[in-house]
Amino acid sequence: MDRLEDSLKLVEETIERMRSVIGGLRPPVLEDYGLGVALRWYTERFSERTGVVTLLREEEFSSRLPLAVETTLFRIVQEVLTNVAKHAQARQVDIILERMDGLIQLSISDDGVGFDPKALRQVKKQPGWGLITIEERAKALGGHISVESMPGRGTRVMIQMPC
Repeated sequence: MDRLEDSLKLVEETIERMRSVIGGLRPPVLEDYGLGVALRWYTERFSERTGVVTLLREEEFSSRLPLAVETTLFRIVQEVLTNVAKHAQARQVDIILERMDGLIQLSISDDGVGFDPKALRQVKKQPGWGLITIEERAKALGGHISVESMPGRGTRVMIQMPC
């Protein structure tokens, strides 16, 4: 009987973990309340998990962005913050989201160790998969990305896309 109870408990824990992973991919808060609330929710969780102070400054939009744009921007923030946690050794990340002249602008800056983008390309012959994924997501919606970084100076990722 103990084995059956243990098995049932394991199944319940596995289901809960899967729900958490799926929710992280496109959390209900994004669909229900929009990008601003979803980013606040995610950055708070990121800060709690990593100890990296995350400051979010967002413009309050008069109307919601299309769900595809909100989802793409949310996933880009997730990917950039994952890179920060893995590589940057940052103490702080600043995220700015604003709408200007028919464009959405997203800027994510950290105070981490930075890197030499040219050296990264020479070593790997292409940027890391995270940067490729971010660039492809932005391009799919007519946007573009730029990355500024320098060893010892942190990194800034900027995304612009039509809204």
